[in-house]
Amino acid sequence: MALDTVGQARRVWRRLGVPEQAAQEMAEELSADLAAAAADGRTAEDYVGGDIAALARTWAAERGLIRSRKRVGRVIAATVLGALPGAFMALFFVFAPTSRFAEFAFAPASPLDNWAVRAVSVGPTGSQIWLGMSVPVMLALYLLSALAAYAGSLAAVSAVLRHSADPHRRRTVKAIALAVPLIGIIATPVGVALAAALNFSTVAFRPVCLLVLSLLVLGVALVRIRVVTRTPDTVAAT
Repeated sequence: MALDTVGQARRVWRRLGVPEQAAQEMAEELSADLAAAAADGRTAEDYVGGDIAALARTWAAERGLIRSRKRVGRVIAATVLGALPGAFMALFFVFAPTSRFAEFAFAPASPLDNWAVRAVSVGPTGSQIWLGMSVPVMLALYLLSALAAYAGSLAAVSAVLRHSADPHRRRTVKAIALAVPLIGIIATPVGVALAAALNFSTVAFRPVCLLVLSLLVLGVALVRIRVVTRTPDTVAAT
């Protein structure tokens, strides 16, 4: 158990970028402490308090061995990739009714209904059917997609930084959780304005997506840099 605990601590120090010599010295100190604890009848789990990663980070921080790493690329990648499932869900709700999938997934509805009605071309003859989906249902589906993308991004960022034993993980996740809605508030009118400038044509889809993605990437990058540069490692590691 003691050897396994020391091994876990060394893996944390490696991810933190602790120099090998310093990591070796701390490993020897930890082994001696665990041996002394065992002699007193205490287990390794009791000594480390059940969280060897936290103990390893604290030791490294107290010795000034944690080197701040911005990891901006990792945070951006995690944010974007984590949001993909929710984004794909939203795209499905947007485009599925106008595809051949609609012929099988939706029942025709009368265009006279008080619904959000859309004409859809189906089949090689270009025949038209009417699909009905109420506005509240559409908004609910889009909101569900947005929440899925939001939660996925935060979970991905937390997982990536946790794997790296990043001392700024919690503060980064909290900051991104506050920043992403603000980015969305800014990106929405900007994206709509760009789409309007392109007459809301199908050509506008790609540049609007690129614009929104660029704003998200820029915002997340600035948030991460701000967190790392303004948070002392010794405070973040506790």
